[in-house]
Amino acid sequence: MNRENEFSTDEESNLSRPLISPLLRQGSLRSLNNSLDQFNDNNSRDFSWWKKRTQYYIPVFGWLPSYQLKNLPYDIRAGITVACLIIPQCISYGSLTLISPQHGLYAALIPSLMYSFFGTSRHLSFGPEALISMLVGSLIKDQQATFFLQHPDATEQDRVLFASMIACMCSIFVGALTLALGIFKMGYLDSLLSVAGLRGFISGAAIVIIFDTSITAVGLEKLASRQLPGTHTTFGTINFFIKNYKNIHPLTCYISAGSLIFLFVVLLIKRAIKNTPKEKVVFAGIIKAKHFSFILQIPEMLVLIITLIILSTHYNWSSKGVAIFGTVNSKLPSFKIPSIPDGTSGKDVLSASLTMLIIGVIESLIISREYANKNHYSVSSNRELVAYGVANIAGGFFSSYPAFGSLSRSKLNDKSHAKTQLSGLFTFLITLTFTAYLLHLLHNLPKAALSAIVIYTAISLLPPLPKNVSFLLKVRSYSDLFLLSVVMVSCLLISIESGVLVAISASVITVIKRTNLPKIKLLGLTHDNSGYLVPVHEEVDDLDVLHIEGVLIISVEEPLYFSNAFQLRARLNRLELFGDMRVHPSEDRILSPTRAIIFELSRMFEIDGSAIMILMGIVEEYKSRNVIICIAGCRNDAINMFNLSGMTELVGRNMFFPTVQSAIEYLQST
Repeated sequence: MNRENEFSTDEESNLSRPLISPLLRQGSLRSLNNSLDQFNDNNSRDFSWWKKRTQYYIPVFGWLPSYQLKNLPYDIRAGITVACLIIPQCISYGSLTLISPQHGLYAALIPSLMYSFFGTSRHLSFGPEALISMLVGSLIKDQQATFFLQHPDATEQDRVLFASMIACMCSIFVGALTLALGIFKMGYLDSLLSVAGLRGFISGAAIVIIFDTSITAVGLEKLASRQLPGTHTTFGTINFFIKNYKNIHPLTCYISAGSLIFLFVVLLIKRAIKNTPKEKVVFAGIIKAKHFSFILQIPEMLVLIITLIILSTHYNWSSKGVAIFGTVNSKLPSFKIPSIPDGTSGKDVLSASLTMLIIGVIESLIISREYANKNHYSVSSNRELVAYGVANIAGGFFSSYPAFGSLSRSKLNDKSHAKTQLSGLFTFLITLTFTAYLLHLLHNLPKAALSAIVIYTAISLLPPLPKNVSFLLKVRSYSDLFLLSVVMVSCLLISIESGVLVAISASVITVIKRTNLPKIKLLGLTHDNSGYLVPVHEEVDDLDVLHIEGVLIISVEEPLYFSNAFQLRARLNRLELFGDMRVHPSEDRILSPTRAIIFELSRMFEIDGSAIMILMGIVEEYKSRNVIICIAGCRNDAINMFNLSGMTELVGRNMFFPTVQSAIEYLQST
């Protein structure tokens, strides 16, 4: 038997050989069907069925009844540790919203509690985040300009109520939209932004936060409220600093600078201790590094706040012009049904909510997956979306603005060896106690300290930027580098919202560009006439690949959908003229006129209705030119679609072949 016949026989046998014997396959299917019928009959109304579904959709009913007491010390320690970070963070982030600092704490109460019930991540710390807080503050600032024009006699209490209503509506909008995404199983949305686009946005937003927060850090917030418009760019903020640098309040500036120095010094000390072998002698010849390990557990932000409250009270800094936290009643948020205030654009609130949703969902899903992989358990993206949605809807009725996962707190939760979502419940209880009974202790806290914490958090978002830029340069991914730069500059020159829009638009355009071109190849025979079909212009074992004169053998390498089928005609025309997609269209025709086309469809696993319509149009065009159409290796699903659509009759039932070789033999015989 020659090699050509051997190849044909092997190829046909490979296509027709069943993977499972018919008898075994039939028995397996019967067994599976019987099992499914039995499952549907016995379990559809069975208590265990409902129990499993309840545990799946409300995870707390799964992990809490089976909770192991040996994990309790770890969860308690993690809950306390994260609470020591989340309380100062919440107060600081609350100041960004332009409502009142305690609203940051409200965002850590009900949303955190609901996430502990519905969330699937054991380590995600749910609550307010810097970027989301900044977006809420930006929206409120824009809407307040209209509010004060319509209500010139409005009091500070009216302003806070107005701002709180907008923030709560944002939380409900974000929650409802996120819940819908989860219900419709759109957990893949964390792929909506490319890594470069996401890094550009985070870096740009961090710089915006640093500059905007610096206004309070140097004591210029009153001047800024009069001179800066509701919406301003980072360069507008820089221009404001240049014009008003002489009005900087020295003591406020010293407090901010000292706070930042303290936070960064503690950070460096912790890194040094962490990176030093425990048994290494580091002091006085006898003291080892492990003796300083307790420093790793010190909550530096909480220490900073307590210290500054004591100093501010002792030296009466408020009488020296330092802005302080002020009088705040220790009370828990009550249930309220929010609504969009009069004079507020519902369209603007919804648009801002979409931006918050995209940022929060992407960041939270990335965090939850990262720590799930690290600790060897799985999370469901769709159920995570449901948890985010339920948490924010519930929070919106209790004076909360949108909340999502925090990278810094989740990292701390993981380092504290949290075992279950119970650690989040302990964090909630501690935050609840502080909000209800201890909030008044913050009366003398300098606002500069809160600004310093926000700036410190924003700066911590920037270190990955140089690494990402260096990597993109190393791999010569200039398109990603350009995207990163454009998104970052958009945040600085226009707004944070525009940066998100640019990042998403660029990612969507890239996806469309890469998916709308169908992967097709022109096949040919090897020079040794062995019968092997390989792509033209590719070398196989140093053998030349020959194009069959007058015959195009087109291999469709992927499923055809509406998104990629539109370009099929143009790509076929290029192959018909030049035999290679790399040849420029302005060149003269290379191949001889086509008399037959063989479509090899063994790798086309699926085809939709739009693609069939396009393919039928292509076939009609070729047949009008008297070009013979053959289809080889077509799968059963595609054949069924062809039968239903009329494609089979259009091509001709006798023009379907099991292999390309049999189609070639047919053409040679005609």
